[in-house]
Amino acid sequence: TSQSFPFHLVDGGGDMFGTQKKNGESWTIALEWPGKPDTAIGQVQLKNQGIAVSDVFKRSWQDWHHVIDATKKKPVQNYIGSAVIGSSAMIADGLSTALMLVEETKRKELAKKNGGEYLIYTKHSQIHQSKHWSGIFY
Repeated sequence: TSQSFPFHLVDGGGDMFGTQKKNGESWTIALEWPGKPDTAIGQVQLKNQGIAVSDVFKRSWQDWHHVIDATKKKPVQNYIGSAVIGSSAMIADGLSTALMLVEETKRKELAKKNGGEYLIYTKHSQIHQSKHWSGIFY
């Protein structure tokens, strides 16, 4: 329980939640480039927040992956991954997939409405980020 462990970082395999550390500091989390687990591109700080990442590489089968655009009846083509920081890992997880399915203008609105900050990685090696993304890039 959180009473037994008031200071913790829980890693759920890509979804994480971190309280503040005992000394009041944040947890430092490295961000990997989607599909390249040996390539860190930056880092974020978690303090009473969750983070979730989603990409099209880890759950893929031939020409398909787990991020499906139901309106086109095929996998998302333009984006290869996302990272979202939210008030909880659950909020961040839902947004990390949903934000890859909507246009940029809708993405900003959806993230703001749900209290998330995000990075979206395109298949052309570009990164789109929300206005208040607080991470740093190497």
